[in-house]
Amino acid sequence: MEIDNSKKLFYTALRLSGTPQFETYDFENTRTLTNLSTVNIFVGANNSGKSRFLRSLFRTTNFGFRTNFFNGSEFRNFLYQTKSDYADEQLLEKCKLIEFDPPLIEHFQKGNEGYFTSSAQFTEQLRILVQQWQQFARNNLHLIAPGASQMWMNHMINVFSDQWQGAVHETSFSPKIGNEFRFYIPILRGMRPLQNTSSNEYRDRTVNDYFSELTAIKRPGENLDVFTGLELYENLKKQLLGEPQDRAAVRNFENFLKVSFFDGKHVTLIPKIDQDVVHIKIGTEAQFPIFLLGDGLQNLIIITYQMFMKKQRCLFFIEEPDLSMHPGMQRAFLEEMTRHNQHQYFLTTHSNHLLDMSSEFKEMSVYLFSKESKEDNTRFKVSQALSPDSNILKELGVRNSSVFLTNATIWVEGVTDRLYLRTYLNKYSDQAGRRKFREDYHFSFVEYQGSNLTHWTFDEKDQSTKIKANHLCGHSFLIADGDVSNKGTRRADYGKMLGERFYILNCKEIENLIPPEVLKEIVKDEFKRADKDVDLIDYSKYSVSEEGLGRYLDKLLGKDEFASESGTVKGKVNFCEKAIELMAQSDFEWKLTTPLNELCEKIYQFILKQNE
Repeated sequence: MEIDNSKKLFYTALRLSGTPQFETYDFENTRTLTNLSTVNIFVGANNSGKSRFLRSLFRTTNFGFRTNFFNGSEFRNFLYQTKSDYADEQLLEKCKLIEFDPPLIEHFQKGNEGYFTSSAQFTEQLRILVQQWQQFARNNLHLIAPGASQMWMNHMINVFSDQWQGAVHETSFSPKIGNEFRFYIPILRGMRPLQNTSSNEYRDRTVNDYFSELTAIKRPGENLDVFTGLELYENLKKQLLGEPQDRAAVRNFENFLKVSFFDGKHVTLIPKIDQDVVHIKIGTEAQFPIFLLGDGLQNLIIITYQMFMKKQRCLFFIEEPDLSMHPGMQRAFLEEMTRHNQHQYFLTTHSNHLLDMSSEFKEMSVYLFSKESKEDNTRFKVSQALSPDSNILKELGVRNSSVFLTNATIWVEGVTDRLYLRTYLNKYSDQAGRRKFREDYHFSFVEYQGSNLTHWTFDEKDQSTKIKANHLCGHSFLIADGDVSNKGTRRADYGKMLGERFYILNCKEIENLIPPEVLKEIVKDEFKRADKDVDLIDYSKYSVSEEGLGRYLDKLLGKDEFASESGTVKGKVNFCEKAIELMAQSDFEWKLTTPLNELCEKIYQFILKQNE
């Protein structure tokens, strides 16, 4: 049973049968929430049951689960095999291990379909069993039965140790799995106390309204907590007066705020003495009470604080995280959740912006809630949105007029242009030490899909039937492939309309500009199989070539391997995703080439001008 230790643990499915608070919910699979990801978004109209479901999920203790490591069926088979091996060699007595408790195995038999239990008793028993086996493995020389073969015993120790390390991974089956610390962040949140007392009125009201039956939520040290933001003052004071790692955690959080929301200005959070609210200092400005910040920034600080502070796996249940947030802030929030993927998140929202961005984040699932009433019987339907679904927007009441516009738009041929340029722009900002602009806040990409560009005009005075781009989006910067010069009068027409805001690549397409370090790493296996030296790849040639990158590579290989019919690389999107994933790795070194630096500089200056 092999485990990918590079993955962060998360639930992939939850079975909620036998829990009364879920009886009025109908799922695509019987009382089961499947295909979960790191981030899980619940959407639907008002009174569609999503918030009630979120609160029930927060407090439930009776559920089955699967994880992304392996499921209960696989583990049951492993237990049976191990029990058989023990019995055959009578190791239970010889090695002084506890007996396999029958319920431990019976739990995985009829009807559970490979779901683990959330029972703390089960995980504790399993943990003890693992510890005892590992102790035996360390001290085997003292426990070998008289007459047993030393070689055979060593073999069994090594085999079982490897199996247990794989099957009972320390992060998969700690006592915390199924019993993680959980945070509920309600809509009733903020940083301004209603009275001049140490009481947390927001929290008290939330507990009394929603969780009055749970005494555990009111006891410090239990695994349930309601975090409203009023706790921030005491939390910060405790962190800053704590251990070095506690103070470092606060500094990391301040740096996140600096980079993502305050244009690189240093941010300091100050639990000012004799005050009941946190103060904040931004750059060289005088410090001031944090509630004087915009509501969107206050909200973002509240909902991201604990995900930074908690290093161990936690579950977060957040009501409407997008409250008062600009779409650019919502993007940054999503990015931070996927970075802090030791946690798992469940959100309710009415934000079409979060839904739009969800298609770009692989670690995200969306669930649509709808209400069905028949006479006195009300049911709530829960279904997963596996692809962009207009029904979701319909449920949310989103119209075209709901969409806010960014100040600058970057027009590109297709999806790979957008994905490559996003990566190159981030690298450019880091490499040059410049301000990092936020997509969907300072600028947005628009894909015009090749020849469809002729349907658009960027000239306000154009009286033709073409679509006027400036009436639909912000100021535009247009990037075209090098072969645009061979397509009628497009080069002259768009050059006249846009001037310096029209940029033509000095090659066939964006793929020709992939940095050489990246390209060589991606194709090295194919070159090795063809007994060709990957250093034959010459950036000075393919970066100015009028033929596709795929055809260039095939000529070096002497066979058809990479090129599509048009000469570009086969499976452009998959090829692009490999390149971007490689460039995102911290231990892989690459740099922007001169043509890419030139392009990024032009785009950067355009965005800067439109956002000044």
